[in-house]
This record gives sequence, structure tokens and C-alpha cells, in this order.
Amino acid sequence: MENYQEKARENFYRNRPYGIHIDYARKGFVLFNHYTNSLGKQETGSIEGLPLEKFEDVDAIPLNGKIIKNGNQTTDIYFYTDDSNPYKNMKLDMDALKQYNRFIYPLSLFLIPQTGDSFI
Repeated sequence: MENYQEKARENFYRNRPYGIHIDYARKGFVLFNHYTNSLGKQETGSIEGLPLEKFEDVDAIPLNGKIIKNGNQTTDIYFYTDDSNPYKNMKLDMDALKQYNRFIYPLSLFLIPQTGDSFI
């Protein structure tokens, strides 16, 4: 029998945003996954190496998240931490997933008309 919980966890880590990197100087953003790589990729990456999507009004992007790190002309927002990870105990924590979705929902409403893609 296949382990569906493991597949769901892996899909969450690979295909759903772990965070967003906003670069105000270059007027762009990138959503990144748990592996700090582009959505859909499982290899470990680096936020600085990810391609930015151009966005004219980066100041209008919702800044809701667990951790916000402000750098020189950039902001990184994380949607969950090790403690609030919906799969931290190898089993789905519905309360943690609801909290994650509270962060993602306003962002998805804002970005879907811009990019045409859905990540929820």
C-alpha cells in the first residue's frame, strides 16, 4: 500500500509556497518552496538564484507571514516555521494548515490576476 500521507507531505513541500522573496530595487518577486527552490522542484536551491517575476507595484504585495526578514531592498516572508509546519509530525496538522492558508489566501487573490497561475 502506498503511503499517501508521505506523498501529500512531499507535494506540500515541493509545490506550495514556503515563502516569497520581494526585490524592490528590481521590481520583482519569486515564490519559493520548502527546498528554497522554484515551486515544483525538489532540489535544494538558493533564493538569490531564483528568477524573479517582474511586478511593477511590488509595494502592493501583501506582507502576511510568520517571519519577515528585511534586507537591503528585499523582503523575505515565510508562511510557516519548523514549529508551525503543517507536516512537522509526519501527519497533517489541520490547525497549522488553516494558519498557512490564512497567509496564502490574500497573496493568491493578489497574484493570480497578475500571473494567471494558481498555486493553491
